[in-house]
Parts: sequence; structure tokens; C-alpha cells
Amino acid sequence: MDIANPILVIGYRGVGKTFLLKKILNDQPDKFLTVYIDLSRTYGGQKGNLTEKEVIKEILTKVNGLISENDTIYKKIKNKISDFF
Repeated sequence: MDIANPILVIGYRGVGKTFLLKKILNDQPDKFLTVYIDLSRTYGGQKGNLTEKEVIKEILTKVNGLISENDTIYKKIKNKISDFF
């Protein structure tokens, strides 16, 4: 089973971190489900009390939105999950 490797991108404000991540996101092959999540918004909404539950909730919300927008992605994910189990 392939497991995605997490990455951390840090840098000064305005150096192009978001641009880099969105470029990587757009260059991914269709076979990968890739989402961009800005945790700073979630962190701000939690007033500094960001929990694992809120991070997972944000990830699932983004994935659900992506799947809702693209029926092809839904079918691919459904097939992958079916193959896994």
C-alpha cells in the first residue's frame, strides 16, 4: 500500500509558498487525489486551539468538495477503496 509522504513548507511571508504548493497541486497526474488546505484559516478560526479533529474535518471537507465537483474523481476513488478492501 502506498502512503503519501507529508511535506512542510515554511518561509517568510510573500516568498511564494502558496504559489509553489498550488503549482504542485495543478501538476499532479489525474490518478492522484490531491487537495490544498490552508490550515492558517482553520487555526485562526479556532483562536489558536487547533485540534487533530479540526484538521481531519478540514481535510474531509476539502476532499468531499473535490469529489462533488468531479464525477470522474468519485469513480476513481470508489474503485480504489473497493480494490483496497
